[in-house]
Amino acid sequence: MGIFERGDEAAIFRNENVLLPEYLPDQIIDREKEMNEIVSALRPILEKRKATNLFIYGPSGTGKTTIIKYIIKEFEKEANKVFTKYINCWESATQQAVLSDIGEKLNVFLPRRGLAPDEIFRRILEVMKKNSEAGVVILDEADQIFNNKEEGILYRLARAKEINGAEFHLILISNSIMPLISADERIRSSCAFEKIEFKKYSPMQLKKILKERAEIAFVKDVCSEEVISICAARAAKSGSARIALEMLWKAGKNAENEGSNKIMRKHINTQQNESIIRVKKKLELLNKEQLKLLKLIKNKPISSGEIYKKVPNSSERTIRSYLKHLEELKLIKAEEINNRGRTRIFSLNFNPDLI
Repeated sequence: MGIFERGDEAAIFRNENVLLPEYLPDQIIDREKEMNEIVSALRPILEKRKATNLFIYGPSGTGKTTIIKYIIKEFEKEANKVFTKYINCWESATQQAVLSDIGEKLNVFLPRRGLAPDEIFRRILEVMKKNSEAGVVILDEADQIFNNKEEGILYRLARAKEINGAEFHLILISNSIMPLISADERIRSSCAFEKIEFKKYSPMQLKKILKERAEIAFVKDVCSEEVISICAARAAKSGSARIALEMLWKAGKNAENEGSNKIMRKHINTQQNESIIRVKKKLELLNKEQLKLLKLIKNKPISSGEIYKKVPNSSERTIRSYLKHLEELKLIKAEEINNRGRTRIFSLNFNPDLI
């Protein structure tokens, strides 16, 4: 037997992918009301009528992204002359980035030298009018658009039908309703968002989700009802299915690494997972610039001077304020060294894989 092979007695997983965040289930549990509201808002598009723009919000891990992807997959089967584009605003948080993503979806030629947003938008409109297409644009983590003060893209897309003769339907996904509440009145008026709230999952809902996934993920009779109940109860503090699934997946990995043929209570690292929950909640409170600082510190300890050089678009005063805030949250720690003057060296205070 090779060094990477294991005996049949240690078989735990049948398909561990169903426990991972990117998995899209065949059916959705306990979100019928929210699903019906989203479907009702999108159905007019299939009938060549004006749809309602949506602002979907709620805590992390409550199924917002999963359900939108599930619905859009079904929507695409019925849609004619309509394109859909999902955009994660952690990666595309400016007007230019969002428009470039839409342009790539439509096979719009975008030269490497880059184009101004106005020119990208003009080319998008040309293609849409030529093909008589409408668009459904999903902006996930949309609060990053507001944090970067780039919400003008929403006005531009919402008014495109009236001004340019090409229609976009918007779906924004956010952890909080606050970006919409604080948005400019012209944007709120132009977009006329219908708000749909996703509340935290209850312990019973989490248990149902875990039980369904466990049946697919694990070899038969490997995972007990007790293990599922404990993972659901622990994750209920956050109401996050993502955390519950991660906890169950890690329990399975612990059992597998031990060579056990059963997942047991001892394989659930509750202390570690509670710490993960606390860190993730803190990370959700950060803006893009603060997260950028964490990513700079992620790979190795770094001095304040090096940080200033690597973030040239922010003032030293702003960076100091962000670093202080991250210290207060206990996400980073600082050590002072004397090397021709006092220098502060910053390092992460949690598992870097959580960023």
